[in-house]
Amino acid sequence: MMKVLKLIIYFTIFNTQVICQTEDYFLPESVKPLRYIVTLEPLTQTNYRGSVSIELQALESTSNITLHAKSLEIPNNSIKIRDVYGNEVFHKDTISDEEKDFFVIILETELQRGRVYTLTIENYQGTFTDSRTGFYIEKFESLHKSEGFITLSDFEPTSARETFPCFDEPHLKATFIVNLIRSSSSISASNSPLVQTLYLGGDRYQDVYKETPPMSTYLVAFIICNMKYTRQNGKIRLLVRPQFTEDSTDFVLTEAANVLDAMEKYTGIKYLLDKLDIVGVVNKVGGMENWGLITFDEQYVICPDNNTRWAIQTCLTYNSHEIAHQWFGNLVTLKSWHYMWLNEGFATYFQYFIAAELRSSWRLDEQYVVEEFQRSLREDLLPSTEPMDFIFEASYVFPAAIISYQKASTVIRMTKHILTESVFQNGLRLYLNTYKLRVTEPKNLYDCYLDILRREGKMHLLGGLNLHTILSNWAKSSGYPIVTVIRHYTTGDVTFSQQVNDLSGDSEDNIWYIPLTYTFQNRMNFESTVTDLWMTNKTVTAQTGEPRGWILVNKHATGYYRVAYDNENWRRLTEFLHSKDYELIPAVNRAQLIDDAFFFFIRDKLDTDIFLDFTSYLAKEQDYIPIKSYLTDLDIIFELNEIRRDDNEFGIVKGYLITLLKASLDGVGLYAREYDTHMDKLKREEIMKMLCTLGDFRCRLQGLRMLTEWKATGKPLRNYDMEMWLCAAMQKPTVQLWNFLIQQYSLTDDDILRQKYLRALSCANSVVFKQRFLKFIFDLHNNMKSQERTDGLASFVRNTFMGAKAIIHYIKDNQLDDRYYSLFRDSKERYLLMPSEIGKKLTAEDRKILTRLCVLFVTDEENNEKAVRKLVEGFPKYL
Repeated sequence: MMKVLKLIIYFTIFNTQVICQTEDYFLPESVKPLRYIVTLEPLTQTNYRGSVSIELQALESTSNITLHAKSLEIPNNSIKIRDVYGNEVFHKDTISDEEKDFFVIILETELQRGRVYTLTIENYQGTFTDSRTGFYIEKFESLHKSEGFITLSDFEPTSARETFPCFDEPHLKATFIVNLIRSSSSISASNSPLVQTLYLGGDRYQDVYKETPPMSTYLVAFIICNMKYTRQNGKIRLLVRPQFTEDSTDFVLTEAANVLDAMEKYTGIKYLLDKLDIVGVVNKVGGMENWGLITFDEQYVICPDNNTRWAIQTCLTYNSHEIAHQWFGNLVTLKSWHYMWLNEGFATYFQYFIAAELRSSWRLDEQYVVEEFQRSLREDLLPSTEPMDFIFEASYVFPAAIISYQKASTVIRMTKHILTESVFQNGLRLYLNTYKLRVTEPKNLYDCYLDILRREGKMHLLGGLNLHTILSNWAKSSGYPIVTVIRHYTTGDVTFSQQVNDLSGDSEDNIWYIPLTYTFQNRMNFESTVTDLWMTNKTVTAQTGEPRGWILVNKHATGYYRVAYDNENWRRLTEFLHSKDYELIPAVNRAQLIDDAFFFFIRDKLDTDIFLDFTSYLAKEQDYIPIKSYLTDLDIIFELNEIRRDDNEFGIVKGYLITLLKASLDGVGLYAREYDTHMDKLKREEIMKMLCTLGDFRCRLQGLRMLTEWKATGKPLRNYDMEMWLCAAMQKPTVQLWNFLIQQYSLTDDDILRQKYLRALSCANSVVFKQRFLKFIFDLHNNMKSQERTDGLASFVRNTFMGAKAIIHYIKDNQLDDRYYSLFRDSKERYLLMPSEIGKKLTAEDRKILTRLCVLFVTDEENNEKAVRKLVEGFPKYL
C-alpha cells in the first residue's frame, strides 16, 4: 500500500491502539474462521446497518468465542450460534474489551473440538468514520456541479473490525460472500464479480458478490457510489468520477493491464480473481491493494497527456505497486504485522522493476536507486530507526514506512544480486506456489531461495556462509553499515572496515554480513554484480595487487551500505569524472558517489575542497540519474527556504548553482521539443524546477511571456511543464497576471488544473503577493475546498522564503478566529509537512497556531545549517 504519510497519521498523530504483538493482544487460538457472509446497508450519511454470518471451526473445546469488534452497536439478542445440524448453542453474556478491541461471547455449553459452527450477528449498527479508515463516505463535485459520493472501506491494518465483527488478524484467512444494499441511483463493487441483484422493495437493491478465495480481513473491500466505470481492458476496469473522459484514464487502463500481464509472466502464476477494478477516490492518501478492488487517490488513476512526466511516471509505478500486491500480500500474506516488509518491500521493488520491463527507455531500474535506495539511506539512521523484522513495544507504534517499503525493497534488490536473477526469480516462484492462499514469515522465503540455490548449483555464491544467517542479519539489524575503504598504494592491498551508521554515536557496533563488490579503473568491470568479497568481520584486507587508478566499491549500488574512501581515492575518482571518459562509470554509480559525497561532507567526514572539486564535474553531466541525485541532495541541505535568501552570501551559492545547472540543461534545452524522450522531459522538469526556485531570470521571463500570451490570446497553457512556467511567472508577476490566474483557478471545474494553478500561485516571493495569496487561502467566501487550502499552504511553505512565518504573521496581524481555522478541518489527512528545524525556531504560541492548521513537523538533517555555511565559504573559487 502506497501510504507513507497515512501510516504516520494513523499511528503517530491519533495514537491509535493498533496492535501490540504480544501474546495477550492476539486472539485466542480456540476457533478459526472458514467463511464470512457480510451484508451492509447505509442508512443515513452517518451510519449503516450490518449483518455477518461466520462459519468457524473449533480448534479446541472452548466455552467462549473471542473475535474483534470496535465501535459497533451489537444487540445481545442478535447473536445466534448453531452447529452443522442446526442445533442452537446458547450464549449467556458478552464482554467488550475496548483496549484490545475484543468482543467475547460467553457460551452456556462448550464448542466441541473439530466441529464447525455458524455464528450470526444480525442488525448491528456502525457509524461511518471520519478518519478515512474503516467504512467511510467521501463527497465530491460531480457533473453539472451536482454532489457525488463514494462510500468505501480501507481496512489495513486493523480497521475491518470497525465495520463488521471478525477475526481481524492477517493469518486468519477465510472466504467472503459480500452483500451490499443500495438505491437505484447507485452502483456497488466488492472484491469479486457481481453474481446477482435482488430487488428488496421500495428503492432497495441487494448486490450479491461471488465468494472470494481465502483471504485476510484487511483485504476485504466494499464500495457504494454514483461514479462511472470506464471501458474494460481484459480483467481491468477503472471506476472514476463521471466527468473524467476516457482520454484521462486511457494511460492507466492500458498500463495496468500490461503490468498485470507482466506480473503473471514473471511469477508464473495467473492472477487468481475474475476481475480487477481500480478506483479513483477524491482526497484519498496513496493507495490500497484490496484484492480485486484497488483504491487510489484519483491523481494516480486520472492521468492526462498534459500532466508532467513525473506525474505520468508515478501513475505507472504506483499502479505497479498495488498490482504487485495481488501476489505479494494477497495471494501470499504475512503471518503477522511483524513482517510487514514481506508485503510492502516486494511491492515497492516491483513497482520499479516490473514497470521497467514495460518501459525500458524510462530506466526505472536505475531511477529506483535515486528514488528509493538513496531515500532509505538518508532516513534509516540510528538511533531513530528499527529493523525490518519489527518488534512491537507499544500498541500504538507501527513499522515505519521507510523501513517496510524503502529499506526492505533495497535489501530484496541486494538479495537478487547476491543470488543472481535466475535464483531470485525461481525462488520467488517457488515461494508463491508453495504458500499461495497461505501466510508466511521470512524463513519460508529464505527456504525457497536456498532450495533453488541448491538446484542450480550456486551455493558457492554464499562464500561458505549460511543464507538464513545472512538475510536474517539484515532483517533484524537496525540501520545500515558504512564501509570505509583504505588503500595501500605501494602494495595494492585494500582494507575494508565497517561501522554502524549512528548519528548519536551511542549504539553498540553491529556486524553485518556485507556482500562487497568492487572494480578498478585499470581493470574496469561493471557487468558482474555477484559478491567479490564477503565481509563478516569488523575489518578485512584484500590483496588486490592494483595500486593504480581508482577503486569503486558497490557496483551499481546493489549493496545496502555507504562507502567512504580515503582522500587520495576521492581525488582519483574526481580526476576521472572530469575526463572525457567519465561515462564509463555507470550513471547509478555516479549518482551514488554524489549521494555518498554529500552525506560525508555534511558530517565533516569529507573535506570541502574535495567535495566541491568532485561535484563540480556536474557541469558536464548530461544524464538524468546523477543529476536527480544532486538536485535531491541540494534540496535537503538547503531546505530551499535558506537558499532563497537574497543576501550576498547566498547570492554566491545561487550564482554557482545556476551556472552549474544551466550547463547540465544544455543537452535538452530550455523548451520542449517534439522529439524529446521521457528522460529528456524528466531532466528538463527537474533542472528547470530548481532554476526557477533559485529565481533564475531567464526562467522567470519565459514564464511571464507564456502567461501573457495566454491572457492575450485566450489559448490556455496545457503542455506538461505548464505548472513550472506558471510558478516562475508568479514569483514576480504583474497585478493583472496575478488576477488572471486567480480567475482561471476559480472558473475551472478540473481538479487537476486547480491544483496546478494553486501551486503556481503559491510561488509568490514578494511581500505584496505573499499577502494576496494568504488572503485568498483564508477567504471565507471563495469556492476553495478544505484540502485545497491545506495543499495551498503546503506549497506556499515549500515555494517561498520564510513561508511558515509569513503564515503566522498573517494570522496574528489579521486576528483570524476559529472560523478561519475551521476552513481546514475537513481536509482530514491532508497534512502540511514542515521540517522540524522550522518548528524548533518557533515559539510555543506559533507552533500552536500551525498545529491548528494541520501541520506536522518532520525530522530533517540537523547538520544542514553547518553544511550551508561551509558551502558559502567554499563556492567562490569555483565561480
